[in-house]
Amino acid sequence: MNCPVCSTRLLRGSYEDVQVRACPQCRGMLVEKHKADVIKRRGERTTDELKDEVLQRLQTDTTSQLSCPRCRHMMRKSVVRCGTEFHLDSCPKCRVVWFDGGELAMFQLAYEETDQGREGLEAQRRHKEMTPAEREAFEENVAHLPEEKPLLTELFEGLLFGRGRRRFSFWD
Repeated sequence: MNCPVCSTRLLRGSYEDVQVRACPQCRGMLVEKHKADVIKRRGERTTDELKDEVLQRLQTDTTSQLSCPRCRHMMRKSVVRCGTEFHLDSCPKCRVVWFDGGELAMFQLAYEETDQGREGLEAQRRHKEMTPAEREAFEENVAHLPEEKPLLTELFEGLLFGRGRRRFSFWD
């Protein structure tokens, strides 16, 4: 599989303990969409470490249309805004995302700027500071929480029983 930007062979690698395909030439990364969602929530790197990565790896944002390295179909462009803006290329067929060099760290920074991102990082920080006994009690309490209804069930019940509309996004 070759890089969609510079045609260099993509190498298997790891980013925050998640498997990715990386280009050694232009530093871009091909990541499965669900894995990109995992990476953005990780919170293992500090904001300063992510900013340093952006400064060291940032390449020119690819504005031209790219072909998916897996299936060769044209990828869709979407704009991410986080102080600056950049384009992500995604393949709806293969469900992969192409990040130009430095953009994966920018993607994480963009998530950290959201309310959901800040709350998630704070919850991770508090969890790490728990004693083993506190962590065990917490996990016991979580195990006893009622299960949420699946999203589709909730949506259909809303339609059937006239409940208000719910806004949702597949890419938060």
